[in-house]
Amino acid sequence: MSNKAATAIRRGGVRLRSSLGSGHSSLNLIVSEMSSLRQRLKDVVSAEQRVSRSQISWGDSEKSPALQDVLHHMNDITALWIETQNEYIAAMKEYKRVYEHILESEKKLDQARKDLATYEEKEKKYEKELWKGSKDPDRATHKKEYYRKYKELAMAEVSGQEKETEAVKLMSIKAGLLDHSRAWMTFGKKCCMFAEVQKELALLVPDINPQTDTAPSYTGTRQSIDIVKELGRRLTDMVPSYQASAGSRVLSPPSFPPPPKPLPTYQEQEYDSFDSFEEN
Repeated sequence: MSNKAATAIRRGGVRLRSSLGSGHSSLNLIVSEMSSLRQRLKDVVSAEQRVSRSQISWGDSEKSPALQDVLHHMNDITALWIETQNEYIAAMKEYKRVYEHILESEKKLDQARKDLATYEEKEKKYEKELWKGSKDPDRATHKKEYYRKYKELAMAEVSGQEKETEAVKLMSIKAGLLDHSRAWMTFGKKCCMFAEVQKELALLVPDINPQTDTAPSYTGTRQSIDIVKELGRRLTDMVPSYQASAGSRVLSPPSFPPPPKPLPTYQEQEYDSFDSFEEN
């Protein structure tokens, strides 16, 4: 199956689950695609590891000391490069959590609205029963007032959850983008460092004498070691962006008190509060 076909099937599955569930297909798709993106980045890292091992194997089979030395140190550089990519992949996971947090807040709002609709429906049911002339008006009145009270509580819950959800969206996105931008900039700076080091190693390989078609003796062993050590030192001085942001976050999603106890369901109300009204 082609990658395009697999992607189409995955997106269709996300939309189908959303249509059958609570909705929010765009948010679900963002989370799904970011998970797919992280996996593809991991696949790239695995491919780079295989290439590096093959380069060493090929270099060792060659007679040139320059090829052997430079390719071995390129393997050391690749190991550091893979570590850098894993740091960025970890930052991508944190960014994905931003949308998971928003989705969770949206689902809480959905549930609050569902509760409100339930209590409104029950209140109207007993209003209609009283209007038609209930056989037990006291019981119908009690139930109508009971559901009216919980409807008012549910309205307050919806209002509060709507404000919380909007705050979560704004602050989560702002904090997430700031954190991801730091990770992205750090990754870009390290990319430049690796490119510079690879160029330095390449320049250690001696040029072929065009008249003799031979190369002078390789003298870069000490320099290649120093180049890799210096890269390691420079990378160590740069704290991974996803760790730094966790300790120096400028903005973070707001912290709200725990939600109140969920409103009772219709069945619980019937059992807990209306036993005395049930007909024999």
